[in-house]
Amino acid sequence: AIADIKSLNPNSDLMLVSPDAGAISKIYKLGTGIQVLESAKHRDHTGKLKGFSVPLKTEDANKILIWVDDLCDAGGTFIGEAEEADKQGHKSKKYLVVSHGVFSKGFIDLEKHFDYIYTTNSYEDYNNMWFEAYQYYNEGHIPRVKITNVYNIENYNV
Repeated sequence: AIADIKSLNPNSDLMLVSPDAGAISKIYKLGTGIQVLESAKHRDHTGKLKGFSVPLKTEDANKILIWVDDLCDAGGTFIGEAEEADKQGHKSKKYLVVSHGVFSKGFIDLEKHFDYIYTTNSYEDYNNMWFEAYQYYNEGHIPRVKITNVYNIENYNV
C-alpha cells in the first residue's frame, strides 16, 4: 500500500501517522524511511472517545498523511484524528492503511476524511457480497477502497 501511495504521489512529501502508542513500533518496523508522527486519542472515564492529538507542525500542512494500523472497526479514531489534522490547517491528501478492515459503520464517514482506504479481506465477515451491497445502496458509487485478498498473497505488508 505504501509503495502504491508513493507511486501515485511521486513528488510529494509523505508522513506516516500512528493513531496511538500501540501502533508506533509496528510503523517503525516497516522501515520505509518516511517520517512518522505519533497521534493520540483521549477517552473519558466511561471509555468514550473525547478528543484527539495530532501534533502537526506548520511545515507539515502540505504533506500527505498516511494513517497506518492493524485494525479499523468503526473508524472513530481515524476520523477524529483526520478532523483534528484539518483543524490544524492540513491541506493535502490523507490515506488510511489497515491490515484488517471491519468497517462496522461502513465506508461513508471514512471517505469524507480519507482520499483512499487500503485494507485486506482478512476479516471473516467481510466479503464481496457486503461490498457489492454497499455499492448498490450508494447508487453505484464505487468506494475509494482497495482490498487485497490475503489468501492469494504470501506476505502482506502495509
